[in-house]
Amino acid sequence: MLDDSFVAAADQYIRTRLAATILPHELEVSGIAEKVESRKFYLGSALRLLKEGSEASFTLEGDELSIVQGIERGSRPGSLIELYVDGVLHDTFSNSNYSPCGTEQLQFKGDGRSDTFDLGRCQTYGHDVTVDNEQLKGIHNTAGYGGLFPEGQDYLIIRKYALDAVTNNTNVHHHVWFKSPPRNGSKIEVTQSYGENIAYAKTTVGEMETDFGSPLESRFGDGGFDNAGVKHQTSLSYGMDFRETDQRAVKTWKFPTHAKRRFVLRIKGIDTNGSGERGGDPYFIFNFATNRFHQLTNAGIGGWTARQFNTDQGLRNTFHLMKKRPDIVFIELGTNDDWDTGNEYVATRRIIVTEQQLRRMPTLFLKYCAYNGDGYYNVDTAELVVADSNANSVTINGESTELGGVRKGDVVVIGNYDGDNRNILSRIIEHWDAATRTATFGKPLHPTPVTKTVGGFTGQAVRIKRIEGYIGQLELMIDTILKANRDVQIALVDTGLSNFYTRLLMGYPEKLDELAKRKNVFRVHAYQALMDWQYSQPQDIQLYIGNDRAMKSTGANEYFLLSADGKDINRVHGTQLRNWSVLVDGVERYGDDCFIEGGYALAFKTTVDRLDLTITDWDSHGRGRNPRMEYRFIPPKLVFTSHVPPQGATIDVKIASDKWSADDTHLNRRAGVDIYSQEIIKTLDAMIHQRAIDEKR
Repeated sequence: MLDDSFVAAADQYIRTRLAATILPHELEVSGIAEKVESRKFYLGSALRLLKEGSEASFTLEGDELSIVQGIERGSRPGSLIELYVDGVLHDTFSNSNYSPCGTEQLQFKGDGRSDTFDLGRCQTYGHDVTVDNEQLKGIHNTAGYGGLFPEGQDYLIIRKYALDAVTNNTNVHHHVWFKSPPRNGSKIEVTQSYGENIAYAKTTVGEMETDFGSPLESRFGDGGFDNAGVKHQTSLSYGMDFRETDQRAVKTWKFPTHAKRRFVLRIKGIDTNGSGERGGDPYFIFNFATNRFHQLTNAGIGGWTARQFNTDQGLRNTFHLMKKRPDIVFIELGTNDDWDTGNEYVATRRIIVTEQQLRRMPTLFLKYCAYNGDGYYNVDTAELVVADSNANSVTINGESTELGGVRKGDVVVIGNYDGDNRNILSRIIEHWDAATRTATFGKPLHPTPVTKTVGGFTGQAVRIKRIEGYIGQLELMIDTILKANRDVQIALVDTGLSNFYTRLLMGYPEKLDELAKRKNVFRVHAYQALMDWQYSQPQDIQLYIGNDRAMKSTGANEYFLLSADGKDINRVHGTQLRNWSVLVDGVERYGDDCFIEGGYALAFKTTVDRLDLTITDWDSHGRGRNPRMEYRFIPPKLVFTSHVPPQGATIDVKIASDKWSADDTHLNRRAGVDIYSQEIIKTLDAMIHQRAIDEKR
């Protein structure tokens, strides 16, 4: 909803640091009152006063009062509310809901092919659906991302775009989606109630029953734009529109002086001139009061990209965002852009590997793979080899390597990954010498916890990545925003600390820095903050180098790492864990001729026949492009490259259990949300400070 993820931190910042805010639990209440909960309310709850004479009072300092209320739909009558200021009646207002509300019956005719029918509006509930007078069973869509048609139901109420035939505007409507297309000539009847509960968050996601507090339907719907009645998608995976503060829920009064005042909100009675049916008790729902109301929009759309913000035909584009005339815009994109805009690696190296090696290889770095008939596979990989490394340059080994496409502005990504982001250093190429295969860059390399010296990168992997597709779309988005409002402040937010075996987000912070400098916009440096936190977590999971909790070296240089019960530790925890420690007889060896191979990756399915282990023209890069691949756990293996522990040495391996994100992508753990929130607030502070300076000039 409106306050998902780190947007909640920004919202609390503007409510508590840019204004003073009174919450329901801070009220003095007289009369009948009850708590009501809904994700449409600020902080998730409000206070409902009931019956004439019930009142809530509070003290607030400033020259303005804004109250944010909840206004219910349905047959409940509107009420008159009195506002007293320092004991004097200041105003009387109504909470009548004047948005369309009622019950209607719609009729359709089946054609034997169409399974989806437009119900003409969103915010509908209480559906009664019949086909040829036979009662059908159905529900609202309540599933999360990728929801499927539920078992045991005949129909599903979903959100989907509809094109208004008169205005040609795109709107979000409810549609009834049948499990099977009604037969040709069948009579379809839908009786439904409709109306909108008005609250702090304005959204087309509605309650499934009449009142606030009833469950909300899913935020995901069918994102297609056609008006056809055949639903081509089998899952519901699209966010449909932005969420924003609803001005209809806000009442504001301004005062001539700044002062501390005592406010009382008292229910006077039924608004006989308002909406709703007569009878019943008057009510007033208080969400919060503030001495300065700031508007907020959450324009985040799951799975969205900069290109889609520039081109979307629905309600999820930059043009639609700028209709709201924002003063400050945060842009956090990139996680999905790498799939979308074809930001490929521009240099490859031919290697020959065994079947066993290939089955353990993450495939996102592979452009080409084919069986050569001799028991081996020819593979073109984006992972080249560093021939020489210095503070401001790397030279690439030219053996079996294709470097024809490299140019200034590409990103050189240096260091063996092996699941440890700390060892990946990305630099923007300032000069490329094709003759010597040397990339020069301004920002110097530095040692890492894995590579102790800059010269130690020699012999490690290096990749050349181009991110122009994403950066070009992002720059177009920035230009569109500035064209609509030259005074808007913009901040570019980092992508997360991704697993490079599943998301190829290498070099994004560096290219965002470059773009921010060129466009004179702000930056939110979340990537480094995430990395600092992730690799400071306690290593609290014990691993073993063999069955029966083995910790004694056999003299081998490789060991599969197991949980206490002999299982793949990553699979046991359902995620690729981070922050390894490898003690050999009490001495830390991780990063010292020692690394961990494997983890969670896009890789060939274990069931694929050896002759079908093929890749053509980067069809390893992207979701669903190569049916022979899947996201799976490659069992982790401890590898010593030299100074192999002798037989009998104790090898003590541990790793941290806590992560910023369960899937290294989404903000689905508290730590990641908190870190992003802290960095957002830092930048928001800087933006507001800069705005104050600019306004004084």
